[in-house]
Amino acid sequence: MKSLRILVLGFVAATGLAGCGGMSDMARQQDDYNRSRCHDQYGLNPGTNEYARCVSMGANAYAQAQKNAAATPNAPTHVVIAPAANNSCSVDATPKGQCSGCSVSCGAKQASCTVGTEWPDGSGCIKNAVCECH
Repeated sequence: MKSLRILVLGFVAATGLAGCGGMSDMARQQDDYNRSRCHDQYGLNPGTNEYARCVSMGANAYAQAQKNAAATPNAPTHVVIAPAANNSCSVDATPKGQCSGCSVSCGAKQASCTVGTEWPDGSGCIKNAVCECH
């Protein structure tokens, strides 16, 4: 009976570890898909804020956000960048310079950066960028 219990526990542990590896592979494949689509389909270059937004949101969500922004051109936008595997991030000042940028390096923690939001006419900053560790 004791050997059966050990055998069952070993099987459960091995199955659980295999499941974690599978999830990691799926996340890696999704990340590769997003990187490829953001670059190839949308023409975004790695290292730019728009590319980081696209990869962190996911290519499909980015496409929908672009459609929504085009439908409401005067609405300010607010996008959170949370790269899955990065422990540092940075965002530039807003296009008209009304909101400052920031950067953070978090060691072993997850980094996230929120792009600042300025009024569409550039008259001021609604919310400054935020960079933080989680």
